Amino acid sequence: MIARPAKFFYGWWIVIAGSISYFIVSGVAVYGFTAFVKPMHEELGWSVAAISVAASIRSFQQGMMAPLTGYLVDRLGSRTMAIAGALLLAFGTVVFAQAHSVWTLFLSAMIIALATSVGPFTPFTAAVINWFSKNRGKAVGILNTGNGLGYIAVPILVFLMNAYGWRNALYISAAVVILVCLPAAFVVRSRPEPYGYLPDGEPMDEAALEAQRARGNAAPPPGEGMDVKETLRIPTFYLLTVGSGLLFGAHNAWLVHQVPHLQNVGFSATTAGWFVGIYGIAQVFIRTVVGWMSDIIGRRRMYILSFFLQGVGFTMFALVSTERWWLVPLYIFMYGMGNAGTVVLSQTVVADYFGTRRYATLRGLTQSVQTPMGIVAPLIAGRFFDVTHSYTLIFIVYALVMMAGGACILMVRRPEWNDLPEAERFTRDVVRPSA
Repeated sequence: MIARPAKFFYGWWIVIAGSISYFIVSGVAVYGFTAFVKPMHEELGWSVAAISVAASIRSFQQGMMAPLTGYLVDRLGSRTMAIAGALLLAFGTVVFAQAHSVWTLFLSAMIIALATSVGPFTPFTAAVINWFSKNRGKAVGILNTGNGLGYIAVPILVFLMNAYGWRNALYISAAVVILVCLPAAFVVRSRPEPYGYLPDGEPMDEAALEAQRARGNAAPPPGEGMDVKETLRIPTFYLLTVGSGLLFGAHNAWLVHQVPHLQNVGFSATTAGWFVGIYGIAQVFIRTVVGWMSDIIGRRRMYILSFFLQGVGFTMFALVSTERWWLVPLYIFMYGMGNAGTVVLSQTVVADYFGTRRYATLRGLTQSVQTPMGIVAPLIAGRFFDVTHSYTLIFIVYALVMMAGGACILMVRRPEWNDLPEAERFTRDVVRPSA
């Protein structure tokens, strides 16, 4: 049924449900993995490099699945995919808890990678991109506060592991996924038009309402933007993809090895877990602020700045130790600001430059191209530690890699989609006018 827009725009309910789902999924399937590295290393005798393979398998499969997942979101809708993702994640986490060999660990990594590829990240992001335009940065920023809050799962998981063991901590995590993420998935709707809304809660005029009534339950026309083939002819697509890929690889190494690094330089597991938790609390506020700021000063400017902030912050993290503890708050601020910007705005940049018509598919393609970097970086860091017993030098190298990614974004000269005259939107070599 089509209704006039309510005072509280339904798009914000999707943002809230997505943020809650992001918190659970990112905590269990993304950030939480680092807390299990040392317990598995000590109990099962596996090398850090071998355990890192599981993270690389996740990155590889997520990257390979991303174009298909994006295509399915565009075709089947966000809700179906988010429900499937929640069920798969619970199952994969149970398999992880039963790992007594590296092959079971790798199997669980593949199932969890499939789960996080299917949902909730792409389905909720695609929906929010469609439900918002002027407030897109703010909406995606709030959506990703849940992703940032996921860091708090690390000290919670450490507590559960200390109290019940790492396997039982995973069983508890699987139950939470079912109890929280599955209901949240039923909130999402792919587009606002069938419900009498336009993006940002703007009311439909009578002609649009009549057209939607005539369409009934049929899917609305695709949003405005470029098709996949058209986008692949634009150099901007490759600059954005390579730039974000360089950052993603280095950041993925940080995700896997942050707690082991903190323990290696003298902090206890509990203290390291709390550092990660404090970082997560900061992200809740920072991501909201970054999303709001990007809508004011320009999402492109904020995106570029974020790469360099994250690189500086990673350098500080590489140098932190119990003697240089004062670097921790500086690292949390610098890396946190940069990470908030790159996480939030990497999700809007595809729609900003190429429109929303095939957003999920194009977003999936960018992720698949980034996959090799996300696979290799954690493996190199793990191998470097096994040989040198230190992460410091490799993390400094990765900080420079992050800044190189920012340089790629700086090279983009094509104006954003809404700034292009209609006649030039599908032109291959449109460049940004010089100031």
